[in-house]
Amino acid sequence: MYLEMVGKTDIGRQRSRNEDHYLILDSVHLTAVADGMGGHIDGDVASGIAINTVQQRYETEYLQLSEESSYDDLLKFQERFLSDTILEANKKIFIENKESSSFDGMGTTIVAIIFTNKHAIIAWVGDSRIYLYRKEKLVQITQDHSLISELMRFNVFVEKELLFLQNKNIITRALGMNEDVTVDTKIQEIFLNDIFLLCSDGLTDQVQDSQIEEILSENEDNLAEAARKLIDYANFHGGQDNITVTLAKIKQEISESSKETSKIIQETSESSKETSKIIQNTNESSKEISESSKEINETSKKISEADKETSKIIKETNETSKKSNEAHEEINETSKK
Repeated sequence: MYLEMVGKTDIGRQRSRNEDHYLILDSVHLTAVADGMGGHIDGDVASGIAINTVQQRYETEYLQLSEESSYDDLLKFQERFLSDTILEANKKIFIENKESSSFDGMGTTIVAIIFTNKHAIIAWVGDSRIYLYRKEKLVQITQDHSLISELMRFNVFVEKELLFLQNKNIITRALGMNEDVTVDTKIQEIFLNDIFLLCSDGLTDQVQDSQIEEILSENEDNLAEAARKLIDYANFHGGQDNITVTLAKIKQEISESSKETSKIIQETSESSKETSKIIQNTNESSKEISESSKEINETSKKISEADKETSKIIKETNETSKKSNEAHEEINETSKK
């Protein structure tokens, strides 16, 4: 699977420090965003612990995942592994809160997503969000763990009344605040050209979903530019909080990638076989030529020896003829006498 991922974070216009952290792990097709809780002590430390825990587990323990299991078993394992990783991050932050008075009360939200052959495994705690942009439509695929979300779920308020609600940024679930936390998970089927957006509420508090959709539509072929414009737009509308986004786009379906790879491997294999055949034929031809050369050399040697023998015979014949002539001359001389 060819997956493009980009990320960007910004301090915003109102805050003195950035309490957001994000992670992109190309090696395992994972990205995550954590938003240190505003108003709490050392929210940046809490979000940093969360992101570091995810990175550490996926760079070590996750790589030991067996490849012998079925795809469905692997899918369930990955969902459980991602959830357990976030639970471990919660435990670390909670312990840090208890052991250090300077960190008491720090917490963080988190959203994370890991991509497999055909699915995205999603996990989240808090009000940071994950959106799916598909076929020019933007849909939020996580549900905020916030006071507003709970009130809307039970029809206490409608969306247009939220503008006048005080304390609307109160979240009902976060990492580090309690020893245990519930991690929500979801498995989402993926398709070619899907774009997933992970973001802190610094974006969604300032930019409406329709505006996010428009920016992605105009920049779906340039994720880095889309990330920049989303943050610029949030800052333009006040930048009241830190703003963090990561974007992931499915650029090639795994099945097509595998087919192309198999085709290349097959063509390479056939070429190698053909090359081996040519080399073998060449070796056999060289052997035949060598044997023919050897036979020619033997024949040449025999001819040379025959030539020597013939020359010897001719010489002997000439000497015999000479002696015969001398004998005839002696006979003639005797006859005359």
